[in-house]
This record gives sequence, structure tokens and C-alpha cells, in this order.
Amino acid sequence: MNFHLLLIQLIALCICSCIPKTECLTGNNVQYVKSKDLNFVAALAYVDKYKIRVFNVFCSGVLINEQHVITNEHCIRYKKPEDAVAYLGSFDLNEAQEFKICDWISYTDWLGTKVSEPKSLEFDDIAIIQLCDSVDTKIISPAKPLWTTYNYLQEKTGVTMAGWGLVEHDFASQYMRKATLNVVDQSRCEQQTQMRSIAVGRYFCTKVKPYVVGSGGDSGGPLLIGKNDLVGITAMRHTEHKKFSTTVNLHANLTYYKEFIQDYTNDYYSVLIQ
Repeated sequence: MNFHLLLIQLIALCICSCIPKTECLTGNNVQYVKSKDLNFVAALAYVDKYKIRVFNVFCSGVLINEQHVITNEHCIRYKKPEDAVAYLGSFDLNEAQEFKICDWISYTDWLGTKVSEPKSLEFDDIAIIQLCDSVDTKIISPAKPLWTTYNYLQEKTGVTMAGWGLVEHDFASQYMRKATLNVVDQSRCEQQTQMRSIAVGRYFCTKVKPYVVGSGGDSGGPLLIGKNDLVGITAMRHTEHKKFSTTVNLHANLTYYKEFIQDYTNDYYSVLIQ
């Protein structure tokens, strides 16, 4: 083994052993994932030169078919696809399979190809990643986008949030974590996040007592009904999080971006619930 590589790994082990045990998803309801039920949740990371994956994770994502992962737009901003990879297939980051990324597109860029004067907002924080190789869906089953109405989601209980949140020193958790929350009604969401009314419909909020709140690395992770019905994408910017209530999580409403997702992925067979 290269001496410099060995030295870096030893230093990493020393640093990690000194890090206090903190939560990525924070709160009493947070649990470690211990099964393969959520193996479609991706850890997005910079290309791993030193074989220490927890150093490189910057966001989460969710696989929706054999070749596409949904995440936040801010996760890919100022990055190049060839400089990043997606880890899928395990709740243990060190055992997950690595997939190279060939392309990605944000909702804002996609909208620019459809209309001459796109009206995308800062709130349109969603993007789609295209993997270079197809995932074996017999081994890693994708989540299923669930197109639904906001009324269906309001006051929905028992939804699941999952991700690869960052702990102290910006290292990712080695093990995926999840939490069960409830969707709050639209007026409370708008009030607690201080969003402009124009953003309502694009997003919804979740909350639970005792509280659960995500960290930066949870951005792009799924919000699920049941085991794999995908209704939202966790949207959390470090700069915005300070002005939100610490007991509320913000999620992009997947149905609002249905046309974007279907157009780019050529997937028109997801479930529709009125």
C-alpha cells in the first residue's frame, strides 16, 4: 500500500475516533437503518481518491428507476458529473456499490429548454442524476414516485425521512438513518418556514414530537409513504436552515415536478393518487 495513503487512513481513523457521537437526523425518533428496505437511498459523494467514503459525501438522493437518481439542485451546483459518484444498495456506506455519474440536470436548466423565459424560482431546488451504468433492479429496487394532491398529503402520518446526514467535521454517517414524521398542513408550513406564498405547492413540511430535524447531508433524501412510495425530496440548505423552525423539515413536493421528472427519465408509469 502507498505510504501516503496509509498515513491518511490512519489519521482519518484517529479523527473519527475523537468525534462526539452526534445525530445526522437529530431527535429521539431517529433510528439506524438495519435492513435492505431503503437500499434505493443514494449517498452522493466526490470521487473517492483515498478510499474513505465518509469524507466525501455531500448529499443524499433516491433511485427512481434503473438509471436515474433524484436529488436537490443545490447538491450539484458548481460541480461536474465526472467528479461525483453515487453509492447505492446498502445501509452501510462502506458496503454500498459505487456508480459513476454521466450527466445531471436541474429543474431550472430543464425549464430553460421548454420555454423562452423560464419562471423557475430559488425554491425550485430539485435535480435528476443519470448514472453511467444501469442498476440491477432485482438487487436494488427503486422507489416509486407517487403523484398525488396536496390535500392527500396534509396531516398524513407515519411518513419516513431517510438520508446520509453529516456529523461533526462534515463527515457523513457510515450508517444510513431514518425517522418517522407527520406532514403538517399548508398554512402551518408557510407560517413556520416564512416562505413566500408563491412557493407553496412546491413544498410541504413535516414535523413530529419529540422533534426530528435533518442536517446538510440529508438534502436530496426521500420522504416516503409506506416502504417505497416517494412523495417528496428533503430540501435543506445550510443558509436557509437558520431561518426555519428547528422542529420543521422542508420537502420538495414531487408531484409539482412531475412533468420534469417524466420528461427527463421517460417514465410515465408511476402511481397516481387523487
